[in-house]
Amino acid sequence: MHAALVLFLMLALCLVLSDRTAAQDPMPQVSLVPEGPLGTLELASLTVDTQVQCDETGCQFLVEEEYRISNSSRTEAATATLRLEPEGTDIVPQVQLDPGVAVGSDRWTVDLPANSSAIALLRYTWTSNATNLLHYQWDPGPALAWRIPGSVRLTLVLPDDVSDDIFLTREPEGFTFDGRTLEWSYEGQLPVHPHGTWMLSPAAWAQLTTLEQAADIPTQVALLRSLREEAKAQQAPYPDPWSRILGLLLQAIERSPSPESYLALADQYQQRFTETEDNNYRLLAIETLEQAIETGHSDDAVRTGLAAMYTDMAAWAAQSGDASRALAYLTAANRASPETAPVDSELRDVLILTQAVDLAARGKVADSLLQLGDQLAPAVQDALYRYAPPVRAARTDINRDETSRGATYTLLLYPPVAGSVGQHLNELAARIDALEGIEATLLPAGDDPYEAVLHVVSTFADPMGERMQREALYASLEGDPSFVAALIAAPWKPGEVLLSVERSLLFDTYRYREQPTLLDPITVRDEQLEYTRWRLAEITGVDAGTEKARLEQQLVALALRQERQIWESLSASTYWSYSVTFAEPSALAPQTWLLGWGQERPLEVLYRAVHWGPVGKLLLVIAGGVALLSIAGRAFNRSSRRQRA
Repeated sequence: MHAALVLFLMLALCLVLSDRTAAQDPMPQVSLVPEGPLGTLELASLTVDTQVQCDETGCQFLVEEEYRISNSSRTEAATATLRLEPEGTDIVPQVQLDPGVAVGSDRWTVDLPANSSAIALLRYTWTSNATNLLHYQWDPGPALAWRIPGSVRLTLVLPDDVSDDIFLTREPEGFTFDGRTLEWSYEGQLPVHPHGTWMLSPAAWAQLTTLEQAADIPTQVALLRSLREEAKAQQAPYPDPWSRILGLLLQAIERSPSPESYLALADQYQQRFTETEDNNYRLLAIETLEQAIETGHSDDAVRTGLAAMYTDMAAWAAQSGDASRALAYLTAANRASPETAPVDSELRDVLILTQAVDLAARGKVADSLLQLGDQLAPAVQDALYRYAPPVRAARTDINRDETSRGATYTLLLYPPVAGSVGQHLNELAARIDALEGIEATLLPAGDDPYEAVLHVVSTFADPMGERMQREALYASLEGDPSFVAALIAAPWKPGEVLLSVERSLLFDTYRYREQPTLLDPITVRDEQLEYTRWRLAEITGVDAGTEKARLEQQLVALALRQERQIWESLSASTYWSYSVTFAEPSALAPQTWLLGWGQERPLEVLYRAVHWGPVGKLLLVIAGGVALLSIAGRAFNRSSRRQRA
């Protein structure tokens, strides 16, 4: 799997394996059979002795077959021709026939007088190309060409004494084994089923026994793996040692943890995954190498191997359509080994875009951009955010009294650009706060992380001071083309403001007049909305050449559609509230007005508060004067009448 792991296993395998890796061929069988009718000839006995001889290069089967042929007639001689079965075999046996005469290279003639016998010996050698598993087999079919032999004995002789566990199978039943010789023998009968055995090679059996006793786990695992692979290739009935190997590898980690032991265990899980295509085994391999890193038993091979596994899992998840999981695996691969296993940037971009498009297509454009926007290519980010609305809603509260004018802006930011808009607000607040007589404070965010509150207040001594401060604030923001700057500047646009209280003995007159001019943010909104519409039309009209380009186009189009909707909805979610407070003492409560998007109307107050106390006194004086005049008039009239009388 990985260079260090491969080297580790190869060193162990070299101790137990030969150079040959080809599958074992079926054991060939060569027999002597009669050609033509037997007459009075019969096979009195058949002995097949097979000796196994092994060295470092492999094992050979040395076969000797003895045919005792007899003439059962007591009066007549008999003749028979013998041949090899099968004919044309690659094996060239040695045949001795006494008495008998060779006829060519593959025929022999035997002439037997009455009541006599002959012995034919056939010898050949077969070399197995197997490494650790041997398959011996003898077919009784050719022997049955002699009819039923009088007796049959089969032996398989091993080079050393062994125990029964060297054999995987022995068929048919009825055999004997004394620790070295496996034997079947019959009198007057011969089962028609093939005879044979699957077994470990004597060298493999001896080494496996020695390794178990010595607790040499790496070499033992290598031998068991070799046995397992050879058994699969030959379809041998060898019990799968996978669980046994797994137990040994876990034992090795427990006894002496090392990068090599963790790599070997991970490779065991990887092999199982290759066989079963069950991803749980691949996840177990990943968990094993993660554990190696956590416990401090990692090296470059461990980290590289872990990165390769995560990359494979990312490819699988991508093919399964799970872009989110694929991206997580790819990120983990880069984290495991950023130097030796760099992430495929093209694949990473496609996965990020796939996940982002999936979220956006389900109506979660903001979530998509929040989670993945900063991982997108710069060109894609520019297309997404260049015309993005900074806010989704805005409320501006303007408060005016005799010596101050304040504006509080409550902004609901558009989440994907909330960070940059917040930074911009800080810059604008600092710029305004630097002006003489004006303070600007960006208040801490409340429960909503996407809500920003900016408070601006100017103080002055007279209307001229107010006008100068409004002009200064407006001028400081005039060069900023952003919607936020236009929104902040709008209530401060220079204009005539009348705020006064005229006091007299009998009444006070309250006057307020202002004509708000709030067109600047509307103009900027309309421009940005138009740009967004143009960009959307441009994006949807271009054919994407690659999968990455198609996903980028789809994501940008989905984002622009939402941004267009937000720009359009600002006309319903943006408003201004004006409040004016007259100087104390005031008979008039603070007056308020609410202005919506695009509303243009003057704000006016004209109110006369009568001083009823002085007015009442004046009326009493007047009434008293009238009464005195009336009395005086009556008195005068009476006096005039008397004089005339």
